[in-house]
This record gives sequence, C-alpha cells and structure tokens, in this order.
Amino acid sequence: MATITLRQEGGGHMFQERKINVEDREVLVGRSSEKKKPHTGNAIFSSLGIAREQAVLRYDNYTKRFYLRNIDASTGCTVNGEVAGFYDVEIMNADRVEFGGMSGIQSVRAIVMLELGEEAEKDTKRLEQVEQEIKSGSLLWL
Repeated sequence: MATITLRQEGGGHMFQERKINVEDREVLVGRSSEKKKPHTGNAIFSSLGIAREQAVLRYDNYTKRFYLRNIDASTGCTVNGEVAGFYDVEIMNADRVEFGGMSGIQSVRAIVMLELGEEAEKDTKRLEQVEQEIKSGSLLWL
C-alpha cells in the first residue's frame, strides 16, 4: 500500500494529521463543502485559502514515485517553495507543500511523509538498482 501522510506545519491552517491511501487512485486536495467533509483519511480541509479542487496527489505504480499536480491557477501550490505547475511534480519524503499559498488567505501548509507497503518497497529498491546499473554502464539495453 502507498500512503501519503500530511503533517500540519506552523503558520497555516490548523488540521489533524492526514494519512491518505493513494494506491491505484488519485486523491483530490480541496476545500470542504456540504458533500466533502474534512477527515483524517482524506485531503479535504476547511480553509478558505484553498480552492474546492486545489490539487491531486497520486502514486505511480510504474515509476514507484509519488506526485502532486496543481489544478487551480488562482490559489496555487508550492513544493519546497517552488511553484507547482499543471503537471506532475515528484514529491519526496519530508518535502514541504503549501496549498493555496497565492490566495492571500490562510493556506494549508504540510510536511509530506511517504510510505510504501513491503512489496512496493522491494520493487522500488530493484528499480533504483537498475537505474544505477544503467548510469554506471554495467547494464546495457539491446
């Protein structure tokens, strides 16, 4: 199982830690509404500083990497202080993300913690080993 944990970082909207399963699905980051309520298992927040549909979090089973994609131009997202565009931005363990940082209203600031299940962890280690072999020239593609 692939999970993304969002831990609240000071200076922004206060929220309980969120542990979100992102395996085999995209997870919407957004503002709460009548139909979507904040919960420790989702990425919905009660902050007016973010859009109802702010960003998407996902795990790619092929690359074995985690990604964030901004989907709202008016409020924006940053990863480690860099503006996230409308394309997948790889996120790593302990990255700092901010949702709604360009709104001028209280944003959601979080530290990202990433976890993989045992099988996915093995796949990731093998993928990293193959990438190193390719870079070193010891593995040739025919």
